[in-house]
Amino acid sequence: MTLRVLVGVSTLLLSLPWAAAAVQNGSFEAPAVPADSYQPVTPTGWAWLGPAGFVFNGVVVDPPSGVPWPTAHAGSQFVDIGNAAVRSLTQTFEVAGTGTYRLSWHENAHPQANVSPYRVELRDAALGLVLAVDADAANAGTWERQQRDLGLLAGPYTLTFTATGVAGGYDTLLDAVELSAMIPEPRALALVLLGLPLVVVRSRRRRAPPA
Repeated sequence: MTLRVLVGVSTLLLSLPWAAAAVQNGSFEAPAVPADSYQPVTPTGWAWLGPAGFVFNGVVVDPPSGVPWPTAHAGSQFVDIGNAAVRSLTQTFEVAGTGTYRLSWHENAHPQANVSPYRVELRDAALGLVLAVDADAANAGTWERQQRDLGLLAGPYTLTFTATGVAGGYDTLLDAVELSAMIPEPRALALVLLGLPLVVVRSRRRRAPPA
């Protein structure tokens, strides 16, 4: 019985989706674009709905203002989804196991932007809306992290970023998009492990022959 209990608990712990990286190419490092430039390309693992946006690499100066665009938060590249709802950047990925997940991304815009609105949507296999976030990426040229914790079932999901500003406004920039399973707090894990000896002792007492 002791071995059975240990195997059962170990199986349970291993079955929890403690670590996952369902989103592909969340830092937009592929394909690589020439250094210190931006190109209208489709990031690997993603798709554009509408015209292609841009991937930036390195230091790029905005011609009208002479003020450089931000550099990447993670790696050397980031994506520009534009300034109006004529295009969306989307990816469909698979969630391996049911559990609590954290969706996170970093947002930014040109340092001179006073507004750069965009929308984030996550939909399940039936196209049901799981998450909708309306945000503003105008952060004085600094990257800011956004995150949401979600209870997800195993299966496919589609993540979409759409600029919701107006043509001629400042583009929304994105980097470091991640979906990762929530790791149980060390305190909760410790309680589970501390409880194992008690389970084993009780099991032995129940199975012990009468004196």
